[in-house]
Amino acid sequence: MASQHRKDRALQIVETFASKNAPGWFTAFSRDEVALAIRHRVNDPSGVNQQRAGVCGPAAFMYVLLSDHPDMYAKLVTELYDKGETYSSEWPQLSVGIWIRPGVHLKNYRPPDPFQPADWIAMASLRDSSNSFLDYGSPTDNVFAGGTYSPDIAHWLRRVGGYQQVVDRTAYYGGKEGLLHGAHAYYMQKHRVFLSIHSAILSDQNSTWSVWPNHWVVLESPIRIARETVELKVFTWAYVMKLGDRSKKYALSKQNFLDHFYGFVAAKY
Repeated sequence: MASQHRKDRALQIVETFASKNAPGWFTAFSRDEVALAIRHRVNDPSGVNQQRAGVCGPAAFMYVLLSDHPDMYAKLVTELYDKGETYSSEWPQLSVGIWIRPGVHLKNYRPPDPFQPADWIAMASLRDSSNSFLDYGSPTDNVFAGGTYSPDIAHWLRRVGGYQQVVDRTAYYGGKEGLLHGAHAYYMQKHRVFLSIHSAILSDQNSTWSVWPNHWVVLESPIRIARETVELKVFTWAYVMKLGDRSKKYALSKQNFLDHFYGFVAAKY
């Protein structure tokens, strides 16, 4: 988790940002509302919410970045607002970061409420800047423009967050129980762990079928793996959700979960 020094540094960046009078690159948002939104996120990273925008990958990444490096998050959002671009890296002197430059189609766009300004600027900019061909410009854009794959997560962890020992262990078929044990092992070794899943298992723990992943969540507990059931906690959509329970009433079938699980990306923090 973030040190107090990083939190204090983040809040100082926000104060400097809020004191300026110049218009921002993101013309749909006022400087005051962006500053307020960043303060809320620095003080409570769990508030990160993609709403219905289909950018679960950037949402999961920003939650982790806020939790570990809130000063980097504050720099990212404030520079994007002021200049429309930012060079994001834990070690900028080594030139190992990435440029985040959203397209001009995002400049005047304001997403519908209750999307928060800092969430939108950070997530939409990262997603659009990372796309090779398709523009991401609104919450209604298709899954191809907004979707995030495991190499994206791994790349952001290395180049934006400066995380070490980044591993990508994803698979569509076969060996999923081994991957589940691997995700647990990395979590226990103080890694950040992103799980690739189909979101049906979040709303219906009796769901028994999917053919591909459509969602990223962040593991927030050890995974209790029994013969027939699993228990775990994950962050998604602005809260930590518990999946499964040792009681029979709320038990989550291990096979049901594996049917919706497609591996993980992990990195040392």
